[in-house]
Amino acid sequence: MKILYSQHYPNVAYDVQHGVFYRLKPATQAIVRALAPDEQGMLSVVDGLTKKHTFKKAVILAWEFIHSSKLPDGYVVYFKNLNTADYNGYNIAAIPRVQFALLRDAIDNISGVLKLVPHPTEVYSYKVRYKHKGQVLHKQFHDVVDAQKFMRSVLIKSTKIMSRYLVDK
Repeated sequence: MKILYSQHYPNVAYDVQHGVFYRLKPATQAIVRALAPDEQGMLSVVDGLTKKHTFKKAVILAWEFIHSSKLPDGYVVYFKNLNTADYNGYNIAAIPRVQFALLRDAIDNISGVLKLVPHPTEVYSYKVRYKHKGQVLHKQFHDVVDAQKFMRSVLIKSTKIMSRYLVDK
């Protein structure tokens, strides 16, 4: 068990190996009980600088404990194995917001947005539905082979992006 403490959050400790947060006694730093994030992934903490009680996303809190610093502006913390209940240290990473948008599009394309759809009015015409830059787009083809080639290229690009950022335990 590797417990991390932070001066920014004096009433909370974090176990990196098991991904568990603990409530601490303010004066003695003794562990009182384990904390579980709520449905939105939030934890109740006291800020060490302002001494105010606030709610903080548990995944961001875990990243800040691991790196002993605040999350830089423009960065997003995400779960490498896509399991939002797994707060282990190896499963948490931060990337720029732009790269996270690419990752989100790739995940959506692989999980069902990418589809070959026959055109509703034109015979022998097809539409490929895919996600790019946060928008669901349609590209029309007059040949099914060309549509399938385009789908394959989107699928390959999405797989490469996911393999760069995601891991499987």
